Amino acid sequence: MNPGIALMNGSQLLFWKHDRGPIIIATFDVATAMLQETDTVLARVLCESPSVVEVHIKPDVRITVEAFGEVMQVRRSLMKGGKGAILFVAPGELEWETAVLRTDHFNDDRENLTAVAVMVDSRVLNTVVNTYFTLFPPEFPMKVFDSVEAAKEWLREPAV
Repeated sequence: MNPGIALMNGSQLLFWKHDRGPIIIATFDVATAMLQETDTVLARVLCESPSVVEVHIKPDVRITVEAFGEVMQVRRSLMKGGKGAILFVAPGELEWETAVLRTDHFNDDRENLTAVAVMVDSRVLNTVVNTYFTLFPPEFPMKVFDSVEAAKEWLREPAV
């Protein structure tokens, strides 16, 4: 079985699998060699500014404790120990395991999280997110939105 090969193409790290063609794994800022974007099992995680990491949950995935932990580890890598906010974008009806509601996913990041914005367009996920933050009250500003634009606007506010 041929696992494929990885190669750099300009500012992109590509993984080439002979039966699928190239898949972009990550994009680098060529000037600083800083990783700007990466793919996890759960989401595409990107850092468009030094102070906000965006987590775009993929469609048709199951949100698990392990997958969420991987996303938070990628966020730590992108932020390089700095402080910043997270924007979660979770459109549609997503599946999630109940253990997600029993785990404090932000415990290791309380010192460097400045805010969390969550965009959901599902009433069920809205309820799940609000229930989660009731069970684990945040020590940082947190708000749920029904549009990405509104969430980004809120994160740009000086008080956040």
